Amino acid sequence: MSFSQDLDEQRGQVMRAVRQAGSEWSQAMRAHVLAPPDAGFAQRLRHLADAAAREQAAWEHAHAAGLQWRPIPGAERAEPPYELRPGSGRRGPAPLWARFDAAVAALNLALRGPTPRRWPTRSPRCRGLPGSWPMP
Repeated sequence: MSFSQDLDEQRGQVMRAVRQAGSEWSQAMRAHVLAPPDAGFAQRLRHLADAAAREQAAWEHAHAAGLQWRPIPGAERAEPPYELRPGSGRRGPAPLWARFDAAVAALNLALRGPTPRRWPTRSPRCRGLPGSWPMP
């Protein structure tokens, strides 16, 4: 197998891992959207945290392989499902929720990407990667 073929195979594996992690993230977010207020909240929150960790690892591998994502215009205005928003009666320590809110805001800014003046709309380096994060 040539170096080029090996690199293509590695990138393919990374892209599959990114898609799988994105699918798990989407499922975890949907669980919060459709959730009744019940004792399953902690389990849904744990599942979301685990999905976020897998998503982070998948994108770190993608970055190491030289792959990038496409920016998502307007992502900075995205909100988590209602039960995860401030003012919704979230249970738990306020300082942890403040960290969560800050992390959501940072993620949304990162997903927005650099300003359009600095980022080409159709970068060849981004082909084949998801164009957006699945959010319900």
